[in-house]
Amino acid sequence: MKTTIALAVIALLFSSHAMADTYFVEVTGGYGLYAMDEVNAFIDDLNEDAGGDVLDKLESGGNFGLALTSRMTPRLSGAVTWEHLYASTKTTEGAASLDLNAPANVFKISMAYHLIESGWIQPFIQGGGAIMTTRGHLKWQEGDDKIEHEFKGTGLHLDADLGTYLTLSDRIGAKVTAGYRFAKLNELTYDASSFGGYGSFNGPGVDYSGWTVKLGINIKLNWGSGDEESRPKPETPVENNNQM
Repeated sequence: MKTTIALAVIALLFSSHAMADTYFVEVTGGYGLYAMDEVNAFIDDLNEDAGGDVLDKLESGGNFGLALTSRMTPRLSGAVTWEHLYASTKTTEGAASLDLNAPANVFKISMAYHLIESGWIQPFIQGGGAIMTTRGHLKWQEGDDKIEHEFKGTGLHLDADLGTYLTLSDRIGAKVTAGYRFAKLNELTYDASSFGGYGSFNGPGVDYSGWTVKLGINIKLNWGSGDEESRPKPETPVENNNQM
């Protein structure tokens, strides 16, 4: 059911018959804060056992994304986006070491409303919903004691942003956004079969929620509805004046 709805929305966003025919490829990069309450509480416990703040918490990370965007009307645009969130911390202090890697992939559909229809600067507001997946590992060791898990999980990702689109040329633009991301996976599936013989079990989740900033570059793929002058002109048939 979710797949059917997603495909229907994508078809609506990028139907050239129903919408304006202005499309962009967008590349984004940015940085965000992470809540990670359960993860950092676990790290606090490890630090307490180790007698100090020897292991770094997981509190922030970078992100990278690719999107296909459609400017459907002068004020409304939609996008289908893949985004990768980087989330890791790795420290070693004396006999204690921690290696936590929890990257996430986001598959998102979003809509933006442009406060100004055209011009060099176009502020906008946008929001989106997505499916988010994570697959990573947790390794901790202090002396002879160790923990080693691989984990995976799927959850909901929601975000809202304020931003500005900057027109750099007829084909290229830049986008700057700042906003908040809600992305909490309440429960993960852990695989402990590599040691102890416990198999898989459900355990604490990860929380990527937090403030984000992003910078994007947009490249136009085709002629927009307002680029009449730049469209190729059809050839005018040459009349044959030769008469039999």
